Amino acid sequence: MANKKGGKDKVLTISLKGVSAEFHAKFHELCKSNNLTQVEAAKVLLQNYLYCSLDFTKEDTKIIDSALVIAPKTYNKKIKKAVLRCANSIVDSNTGDGTTDITTPKSGHAADRRADVLLDLIFKDNETAPNWYDKKFITGTSFLKYALRLKDISDVAVTTSKAVIDRCLERRSALIASHHSEHGLNDTHNLKAHYEILKLANLDVSDKIKEV
Repeated sequence: MANKKGGKDKVLTISLKGVSAEFHAKFHELCKSNNLTQVEAAKVLLQNYLYCSLDFTKEDTKIIDSALVIAPKTYNKKIKKAVLRCANSIVDSNTGDGTTDITTPKSGHAADRRADVLLDLIFKDNETAPNWYDKKFITGTSFLKYALRLKDISDVAVTTSKAVIDRCLERRSALIASHHSEHGLNDTHNLKAHYEILKLANLDVSDKIKEV
C-alpha cells in the first residue's frame, strides 16, 4: 500500500523508536513476508490483540514459546480453531432460539439459558416493584443472591455459578444498562435501598413498642 503524493509513491511507516534491534528486525520481516506496509502490519497486530487479548503469565509465555519452537503451524491452527469454537459458542448462547432444555445438566448452553431466564425475572421484579427500594441494581452479587433466594422458594431452574453469571452480565450488558437507565438505578442504589429497608423496619418496631 502506497500513498500517492506529488506523483511519487510514499511508503507508509510508523515510528519504532525505543524498541530493540531484534524487535525492529522481526517487525520488518513481518511486513515483508506478508506484503504489508508498517501501518497495515500494525493494524493487523492490533486487531489480533483485540481478538485474543489474553493475560498470560511468564510461565504461560514460556510454555507457548516452547510450542512455537516445536510446531508453530500446528499451534496457530489449533489456536484459531479454539478461538472460533469459543466465539461460536458465545454467539449461539446470545442468539439462541429458546429451544434449549434449561434443565440439561453439564451443558454450557443450558446454563446460559438458565441465567437468561433469571435475568428476565429480575427485570420483571424491578418493573412491578411497589417501591423504589424493592428494585435491584443488577450486579454479580445481587444476581447470585436473587438466584439463591429463588432456588429456596420455587421450582425454577437456576444457576449459581459465578462464571455463568459473569457471562450473562457481559452478554446482556447493553440490555442491563438500558434497564438500569429506565428505572433510574445506579451502582449506589442497592446500598441505599438496604439502609432504607432497615430504617423502615426500625420505625415499624418503634411503632409497635409505642402501641404496647
